[in-house]
Amino acid sequence: MKVIVNSKRWATLSQESRDILEQGAIDYEKMSTEALQPQIETARKQLAEKGMKVIKLEGKAAEKYLDKAYSSAWDALKASGSHYYDELRAAYYRR
Repeated sequence: MKVIVNSKRWATLSQESRDILEQGAIDYEKMSTEALQPQIETARKQLAEKGMKVIKLEGKAAEKYLDKAYSSAWDALKASGSHYYDELRAAYYRR
């Protein structure tokens, strides 16, 4: 679930209101993740039965893949000219 709130409107909300909305989003995310697990497992089993094999990258291969995945997303945001690039990267980039 994604919740988008106009920043000017968000600023007018009381801290209590913001806390309630944030906690509601967190609670929903947890609930929906748990609720979807049976469907995810069914899909995994069906795909495995049809021959799909899961490949898990480890070590340097995993690091190289993750570095490329993370950098490509951030590079795309920067290339878009977003004025929020630096702020978002500082807040969310954990690699």
